[in-house]
Amino acid sequence: MDGKIRVAIVPVDLKKGFLKAAAHANRMEKKRKVFHGGIDTQGLLPFGKPEEVKREVRRFMDLLGKDGGYILMASQGFEGDVPIENIEAVYSVDRSCCN
Repeated sequence: MDGKIRVAIVPVDLKKGFLKAAAHANRMEKKRKVFHGGIDTQGLLPFGKPEEVKREVRRFMDLLGKDGGYILMASQGFEGDVPIENIEAVYSVDRSCCN
């Protein structure tokens, strides 16, 4: 490695979703990469139950978090319609799997 950070834009087919696109990019490219965000802010976070949020966060972490390859965050900032219980659920999931 030359120590340079390279940024790649990964097109996402919104019909398939971020997680599927990220998983595909992960399989295609063998170099180390980091994904950021992707937790649904339009459906899951404002309307889901905390347990549903935890399951989705776990899916993202299991698929993308190996070797520190995932920065846990919503697909964008948290909006005012997201219950505090769901924000807490995002960050209460055990992250020990991803070290």
